[in-house]
Amino acid sequence: MNSNSPNTPFLIGSQWAQQEGPILFYRPEGMVTLTDNQELIATMERIKREEGRLYLLLDAVHNAGQDPKGRAWSAKHISNASLPSGAANIRANFHSRVLLKLFVRAAQLLHRFDVPLEFFSTEEEARAYLIGLDKGFEEERSRGAL
Repeated sequence: MNSNSPNTPFLIGSQWAQQEGPILFYRPEGMVTLTDNQELIATMERIKREEGRLYLLLDAVHNAGQDPKGRAWSAKHISNASLPSGAANIRANFHSRVLLKLFVRAAQLLHRFDVPLEFFSTEEEARAYLIGLDKGFEEERSRGAL
């Protein structure tokens, strides 16, 4: 969990992460384990509770996949408390894109929610997308829609 100052990289399980306000930048390398997933969900819940919203920026270029137990646990335990308001994935290979789309679809069917998810080539494009989503969130909140 992040006990560091804002914008300081930290580990979620054995995976690199950095919190930038409501944005969680997550860069898994190798196989993502059950423990990594459990700590990721807990971190997402904390950020959403503290910031009022959460956006996930995922750099999966070095991700070798997820342990099946971890993937199943995450699909079952993700909730509105940990659900991002939007997600952007950068530099994902075809395999990672397919797995992430399948995971998101399974979570949508199980929990009846929809998370905007887009894929980008660069971090800059992904950040711009998430900042745009956050501006929309702030506008809705200022109108009292949230």
